Amino acid sequence: MARSLYVRLVTDTKFATRALVIAVVTLALCSFGARQAYETVERFSGVRVGPPTQRCGASKYGFLRANSCHPFSLPAQMKRVDAHPKRCGRFTHTTAGFCLCDDDESATVIAAPKGCGTEPVMCEKACKQNPIVGRKLPACSPEDAKRREPCARRGATTTPSKEIIALLDELARAMGEPLGVKMPPGSRRDLYTDFVMYGRRMSEEAVRETRRRVDLFKKNAPAYPERAFTGRGIVIVGGNSPKFQTSYWVAIHALRRAGCALPIQLWFPEGESPDCERADELRRMGVTIHSFGDLVDETSAGRRG
Repeated sequence: MARSLYVRLVTDTKFATRALVIAVVTLALCSFGARQAYETVERFSGVRVGPPTQRCGASKYGFLRANSCHPFSLPAQMKRVDAHPKRCGRFTHTTAGFCLCDDDESATVIAAPKGCGTEPVMCEKACKQNPIVGRKLPACSPEDAKRREPCARRGATTTPSKEIIALLDELARAMGEPLGVKMPPGSRRDLYTDFVMYGRRMSEEAVRETRRRVDLFKKNAPAYPERAFTGRGIVIVGGNSPKFQTSYWVAIHALRRAGCALPIQLWFPEGESPDCERADELRRMGVTIHSFGDLVDETSAGRRG
């Protein structure tokens, strides 16, 4: 068939002209459609959400599968709304995800967030009976983002005590040089790339070297400082990335709403501390801000001395 089509295109001028016109029109339509899809408003968690894709009663978009087993994980498909099932009046599978009921410039409405292995839900019913409304903050312009620099006000960041600096300096010396042991392909950072799941193992040489260094560290590590740490508290590591900001704000609010009054230390990499407005809000909630940059500066100064 392909050969006969090629022969006709070569020998029949009128047929070739018509085919060319049809191809040009098709490409133009596809380009226009792709541009329209690309230019849809980016609203919900980085997903490009256009007009409702299902319109199944109160559920305008359907069930979105999550990228992990947590019920509030990001969608598995971030470039577009990919709902399952595709038709109305159907139950979902047991996979993790949530019903995206509605989304506009001011709010996102979801329902029935669920983890892996949970009971199926019908989004039309869930969106009607138990919607969860999340109000959106105003869009941040590039100029606003540039103004959000770490708070330079005196006292905004709590500096570590001399005892802590001395302890960290001793720990750094006890650790010695980087271990330099190669791990098997893959990592142990998430469920999907855990090398142990695939039957891979560290080499015997790497295991021996790791054990030797651990034993050496235990021998040289400083004793636990009885007076350096007093009382109880919570330590959280933050950062400027949206995923880190969301995590520590949710954790802090959850602790305070649960009635937990323990002091909270929030640590940031150097140069990533929050601006003064957010620093004031954190202080109001019983949170002190700390910078890893202070630890690096102090321990380096101690070694130079």
